Amino acid sequence: MRDSTGDFFICPAGERLRRISTSKAQGTSQYRAKRKTCQKCRYLKRCVTGKKAGRLVQRNPNAVYYHWADGCLTKRQRRRLMIRRRYKVEGSFADGANNHGFKRARWRGLMSIEIQNLMIASIQNLRKLLRYGCDDGSLKEMISAIDSVSGCISVLWRRLLIRCTAYDRIGGY
Repeated sequence: MRDSTGDFFICPAGERLRRISTSKAQGTSQYRAKRKTCQKCRYLKRCVTGKKAGRLVQRNPNAVYYHWADGCLTKRQRRRLMIRRRYKVEGSFADGANNHGFKRARWRGLMSIEIQNLMIASIQNLRKLLRYGCDDGSLKEMISAIDSVSGCISVLWRRLLIRCTAYDRIGGY
């Protein structure tokens, strides 16, 4: 169990497990008890798997949110949403990959990739607006959609401006 007052876990016997490492790649932290403490414990055979070290707990810092999300929906609802995602969201990614060059990055660097992604998303949103338009008179929905696209485009232009000025400073292309 994790203690909310500090960065440590408490084992079933009530001992503290201190954080020994954090893996940014996996997004986890490892907590371990001292072997001396575990050797005296009555839960030794159930808790400890290694012969040289004490109890080890590996925890993702976002695990609280995962548990919260699991409690919001039933397993059946989650499965239904995942099936829905397959044809809704994945179709959008496939469209970006097949029609807009989303498979490969055109430029190098995180900011440049972000620019490319924003451009592709803006194009997809504009295409949806042109396709569905405002047939049913839902002008408010159309205006909010255009506002979101224009916000995305303004962010894109700011990033492009920063990128171009950076290249001008180092001697251009």
